[in-house]
Amino acid sequence: RQRQMCIRDRYTGEEFLIGFNARYLSEALRAADTDEILLEFTEPTKPVVIRRVQEEELPIAESGLVILAMPVRL
Repeated sequence: RQRQMCIRDRYTGEEFLIGFNARYLSEALRAADTDEILLEFTEPTKPVVIRRVQEEELPIAESGLVILAMPVRL
């Protein structure tokens, strides 16, 4: 079963698809307990860091929430 969500982005690189296990991503979003999250990534096969948008300017070590998510192959 696949789920989709709309994400506003500030990404300026080459377009690509990235997929996640929906259950794990849903758990991460619930843990974030916020309406907006930040997904920090470099390419579709590398881990993604998930943080709260309001903590964007903080170093990762000082963020209240840091989740590491591995994408799945599409």
